[in-house]
Amino acid sequence: MSAGQSPQPPASPVPNPGLPTSPVPVPSPQPGPRPVPPPGRPDPTQQLVDPADARATLEARRELGPEMEQALVDSFTQRVEAALVSREQSSQGHRDEELATRRAESRNQMALGIVSMVMAIPLTAIFLNMAGLLGGIICWVGIVLVNMAFALRRHRD
Repeated sequence: MSAGQSPQPPASPVPNPGLPTSPVPVPSPQPGPRPVPPPGRPDPTQQLVDPADARATLEARRELGPEMEQALVDSFTQRVEAALVSREQSSQGHRDEELATRRAESRNQMALGIVSMVMAIPLTAIFLNMAGLLGGIICWVGIVLVNMAFALRRHRD
């Protein structure tokens, strides 16, 4: 291509008379295992309303005609709203339990820290007197390891 020429647009594809012109249907992916929600938590992929119930509502609309449409829509909407409220209440209950557990764990961590400091002072004095600097270091390493083990145990659960 020379400096004064503009690039040529790509050639448009010419349909092949022997091939269908509609897009080729792509098979839907096979459903794989869904992730399981934590215990006590509602499954967000769970259907709020049974598809058969939705189909029945549509079929009833066809049979009863447009004059009953509003009543059918209201009824279906109430069922969906009730399912949403139920899911939210279940989720809120789980969040409340989780918050209470975190608060209790936080209090336990604080209590262990306080007890560690209270015990560290006399233990350090005893170990320094008996074994010197090495005894003091061993004492503090033990205190730190106990606190780390407790903290790591909480995160692993």
